[in-house]
Amino acid sequence: MALESRWIDYPIQPDEYYAVAVEANGNLTLVDRESGRLLLFAPDHALTGVTPLPGCPPYSLLTFDDAHDLGAWIERPVLLSSH
Repeated sequence: MALESRWIDYPIQPDEYYAVAVEANGNLTLVDRESGRLLLFAPDHALTGVTPLPGCPPYSLLTFDDAHDLGAWIERPVLLSSH
């Protein structure tokens, strides 16, 4: 059974994922226990470089455009800007 809410059936099995990052704003970065696939749950974000997971609305489950697994996410360059 997929993850269900009142409005949408998400196309993942939550028990097949673990969290690798929990943000104060509620965003969660998740990794599939078997495949290593990386997902972002971000119900309130202003991120670029993410795409909704097929079958999911914007501001729910997303994929990173530049990192498809945990290793790529950890090793991707982080751009720092000075304000």
